[in-house]
Amino acid sequence: ALAMATVTAQAQQVKYTINGVSSDNGGKVYLFDALSNTNIDSAVVKGGKFLMTGMADKDALLNIRPTDIDWNTMMFNDGTPVTVNINDSTLKGSPLNERLVRYDVDITGPYTRMVKEIMAMPEAEQEAKKEELGAKANKVVMKMTEDMNDMFDKESATLIPAAFFGTYCNLWGAEAGMKRLESKPAFASHPLVQGLLKGLEAEAAREAKKAAYIGKQFTDL
Repeated sequence: ALAMATVTAQAQQVKYTINGVSSDNGGKVYLFDALSNTNIDSAVVKGGKFLMTGMADKDALLNIRPTDIDWNTMMFNDGTPVTVNINDSTLKGSPLNERLVRYDVDITGPYTRMVKEIMAMPEAEQEAKKEELGAKANKVVMKMTEDMNDMFDKESATLIPAAFFGTYCNLWGAEAGMKRLESKPAFASHPLVQGLLKGLEAEAAREAKKAAYIGKQFTDL
């Protein structure tokens, strides 16, 4: 019994199969595990196509990352093969993964494009258009914030919010993120969310400790 107690539980492994389309012949495409941010696979584009197969944790969030493109295509490793088109950021696979990618493109895509557009401007142009760009950025962020909140409402019974939980906490605040987990939605137990939750709780403890001093009641964690 003691020997069995020392055995570390391993997450269930399932096979991933990623068929890809890309115009970047000779370029490399990498597969990253979002939890550890480690590269677990790669492939070279030949004849406009690439293929990656292997084993990874069930429901792990995986990022398909081309070398020279600032965009990841996300997928949960649910065992259903996917076909990803790097050229237009689309994915075909399970309904869960198809919705995940659509949300990513629709909700975070405009912000990513805006940042890329601003960063491509000379510093002098950025300074000259500071007010205009600030107003545009506020509008884009407000829309992203509202759309993400709606998505969390609609997808609370699925794993999809787990992929955006960190961004949600950045937009709405850590307290709002932790409140989302109170009802124990389906995504709450995902390793990504649990890892972020530990970080949020540690930060809350640090802030509470800073706020405590002799004669003042300690902040309730």
